[in-house]
Amino acid sequence: EVFLQYDTGNLSTYFYKDINGKYRPCVWDFNNDLENRNIIAEDDFYIRKFVTVQAPWFWMLVKDEKFTESVISRYRTLREGILSDKYLERNFSVWGYSFDPSLLDEETRLYPDERNPRSYGEALEQMKGELLRRLAWLDENIEILRQYSHESAVKKFNH
Repeated sequence: EVFLQYDTGNLSTYFYKDINGKYRPCVWDFNNDLENRNIIAEDDFYIRKFVTVQAPWFWMLVKDEKFTESVISRYRTLREGILSDKYLERNFSVWGYSFDPSLLDEETRLYPDERNPRSYGEALEQMKGELLRRLAWLDENIEILRQYSHESAVKKFNH
């Protein structure tokens, strides 16, 4: 949720059972995160602002109030540590990122064109800015997840 991982739950996600018998999620493919994708104005995300609840498995989990409270508590704890503003950094050079939009295909290039970073510094500032905006939004709105933890007429799935 922090990284606006649009593929979570539906794509780029699998679960495995660890040696202790607990099921664990594994998410990969972070290429479309933090607004690094083409924006679709009609996307349901722009109404609810949470991406993970699009996945039926997560939607069902947040219906449990204890689970939702655990998510909110864990988020608040992480914001005090490894997700605090001062601990964040990113290294694009490892991935050979291209800063020439003319070399990017239609699926990779962002629109409008000025959203495509032209340098490592620009890309870093774009990523940091979007991450900080997202964390600030979550700081203010993480409790909205509670709306999924009780019966209501607007719920996608009922108990």
